[in-house]
Amino acid sequence: GGAFRQGFVNKQQRMSGTLCEWNPEKACGFIMCDGGKKLFAHKTDFARAFEDGQEPRKGSMLTFVFGADPRSGRPRAQDIREAGDVGSEKRLYGTISEFNDAKACGFIMCSNPAGKKFFAHKTEFVEQFPDGGSPPAGTPVSFQHGFDPKSGKERATDIRIESREMEPERLYGWVSEWRSEKACGFLICASENQKRYFMHKTEFAEPLPEGIVPPDGAEVSFLRGVDAKSGRERATDIRFEAHGLERPDPAQDGGDWKRRRL
Repeated sequence: GGAFRQGFVNKQQRMSGTLCEWNPEKACGFIMCDGGKKLFAHKTDFARAFEDGQEPRKGSMLTFVFGADPRSGRPRAQDIREAGDVGSEKRLYGTISEFNDAKACGFIMCSNPAGKKFFAHKTEFVEQFPDGGSPPAGTPVSFQHGFDPKSGKERATDIRIESREMEPERLYGWVSEWRSEKACGFLICASENQKRYFMHKTEFAEPLPEGIVPPDGAEVSFLRGVDAKSGRERATDIRFEAHGLERPDPAQDGGDWKRRRL
């Protein structure tokens, strides 16, 4: 334990490594940190929740902060993100949804991912405002994804008032699976290294006619959203596209991956 901890300068500093082991039955594995040390990783410590079987592939580049198990005190990775994922280096956008002046805190409704709420405290605003002078609901803001140092819960940090609401980023991909009996399926996101997103019939921008199903391989664009009940990511505002996306295709020789254009 102690020797391992000495290998890290700052537990809040983001570090990087690759996923070297994963046990889907136990929902955990290990990250090989840059420097040759292995660090335990559990599904619940990923910043973005994922369905069973949708964990990052072995060899995936990850970033994380050094943490400890609250019971055993053993080292483990926390706030785990795929390299290039939303983190301290990328700003999120949204609007103030509510603010309690008496408690000096409120919530931001995020637009990327759409539908996710972040706790916001007065002290996290870059430009401080007087008591009772909180920004009204609907005020556009940008912020960084952070965590409460005591509770570990997500919160908005480095909050800045913006002059206008930013348009959420559209992602692109294709339909990979559809279950007609459940009116739902999955798509592969080309914008995020072939990440799978859940999609439901009700999330299409133009309602699907009765009896019509999205064909496998159909190109789509969508917004990253969050299920209101489970908090899990899902595709929203899904639209059919025709961009000629490139995607991996199993080759005949040796199982290598080649690129083919739709």
